Amino acid sequence: MYGIIRNITINNIIRCMAVFFAIFLVVSCENTEENDSAANKADRIKEENQMVAYINKICRTKPDEALDLLDKAEMSHKMRTVKVNLLRAMTYVDGYYDINKGLEYAMKAYNAPSIKNDTLPQITIARMLTALNYALSRFSQACSMATEGSALAYAVGDKEAIAYFYQFIAFTKYELGDHGEAYRYFDRSIKLYKQLTDEQPHWVYVSDMFAVQLKEIQYLNDEGRHREALAKTADCKATLKRLATCPDLADGLHDKFTAQYLSVACCVLYNTGNKDKAEDGYRRMMATQYVKSDLGQNTPAIYQVLSGRYKEALERAQKEDASYKDKDTVNTLFIDEVLSNGLAASQQLGYHNRANSYYNRILSLKDSLYLRNQKQTAMELSEIYESRDKDIQLVEKDAVIKRNRMFLVMAVIIIVLALAAIAAIIRYNRIIQKKNKAVVRNIEEKLQLIQIANHSRTDNKDDAADRELFERIDNTIREKQLFLQADFTRDTLCQMLNINKTQCSSVIKAYANCSFPSYINRLRLNHAIELMKRYPQYSIEAIANDCGMERANFHRRFIEEFGITPSEFKKTKL
Repeated sequence: MYGIIRNITINNIIRCMAVFFAIFLVVSCENTEENDSAANKADRIKEENQMVAYINKICRTKPDEALDLLDKAEMSHKMRTVKVNLLRAMTYVDGYYDINKGLEYAMKAYNAPSIKNDTLPQITIARMLTALNYALSRFSQACSMATEGSALAYAVGDKEAIAYFYQFIAFTKYELGDHGEAYRYFDRSIKLYKQLTDEQPHWVYVSDMFAVQLKEIQYLNDEGRHREALAKTADCKATLKRLATCPDLADGLHDKFTAQYLSVACCVLYNTGNKDKAEDGYRRMMATQYVKSDLGQNTPAIYQVLSGRYKEALERAQKEDASYKDKDTVNTLFIDEVLSNGLAASQQLGYHNRANSYYNRILSLKDSLYLRNQKQTAMELSEIYESRDKDIQLVEKDAVIKRNRMFLVMAVIIIVLALAAIAAIIRYNRIIQKKNKAVVRNIEEKLQLIQIANHSRTDNKDDAADRELFERIDNTIREKQLFLQADFTRDTLCQMLNINKTQCSSVIKAYANCSFPSYINRLRLNHAIELMKRYPQYSIEAIANDCGMERANFHRRFIEEFGITPSEFKKTKL
């Protein structure tokens, strides 16, 4: 009912601005222009750093002058845009306490193309954006930025940055309702801070570890896990004592943390039944200088409500409420810490009208905060998408150029290969044509030799009977074109001429130099050549059928006999 105290108050926001300056120290070493000489670079960096230091000095007391100088520096290009936007953000936050405006310029720095590939500035800007989003109760954005920052920090092995981001992941996940995951990140953050403080006990590391430990105790107490919260107060108290021994500790910081610790510890002790110890802690808290200051005046309010000091709590809530009237930023810190305490105290005192007023203001501010977050989110998304669109357009243009070049190279290669292939095909065809023409001449010469041999047989007086029989066989087959019959065999021929099969085979072997089937096929092939010469329009299949042969057998026999296909012969002859 009472809410929780958040440590992101005015002092914490100012402390976050120190992170801004760290960014400048990181990016100030970067080159401004690639074509500058070494001397020009050194002069420019020196002048830029002097301006950064001066603006950092006056941004809190003279914010108008700081913004005017930044405008002039941007117009004259004496300072890079990312630095200008970061200094503007710091000026608006520290000078005007306008966190919304600061967040706007911080997002512009975050989207700057010049830091896209530079991890260290990205980490520092992520730290700043995480703190500002959390201060504005924009928990989803803060968690997203902290997660992104932790990944960057992990990549470069920055333990302190990882611990820092882990604590904000824990804070935001708790606020978003994921309590189990929040406590896991609490443990991770505290473990890393312990390692850091053991290695280098700097007061910044010790104070950060104290803040994480204290926040975890607050959450446990608010959940009603009072015994667990009490068990963790010992470690938190030890860290606070260790902080007092750190050198170079900022003035008043230990007093402030003592007051905040006692505020939480008193509530834990009261809830666990240790009311005497709680009252003793309350007296010590009220004796701190921080509680007596304007910044810490609302610190005791939660315990005052818890312990029945309603008038004192209401008085502090009214003072704190009045101090917020001059501030542009209203967040859940104000609602939970100030208005909720005022509501609880008014209810207990019976001030119903005032209680109703507090209640209505809480509802109104929560609605306003919700709408503001929606508007801010839309603005950030617009800037992010605009930046990403520009990046995408550049990438797409580069891709188009590369793709066009690739297509051009591929087209040239294809054309060259095509021309080479065409030349090879033409050369091959010419070789084939020459070869086919030579084969055709050989075929014609072979046919002429066969005719001469046939005529010479009639003049040979040896073996007159066998020669006469062969001529009888040859003339019968040729004149009657028996070889064109597909089913013509030696047996058919012997029956027609009434001769012995063996004698038929021997005379064909002697005078034709081949077997009977080869002799018949030769006659068929010779006839096919005549047909192709005489009837070039005939198809190869028609010629094969006319010769009494199937196309496949005809094709095979033709190649075996002449060393060329029927189609090639026909084409070459034509």
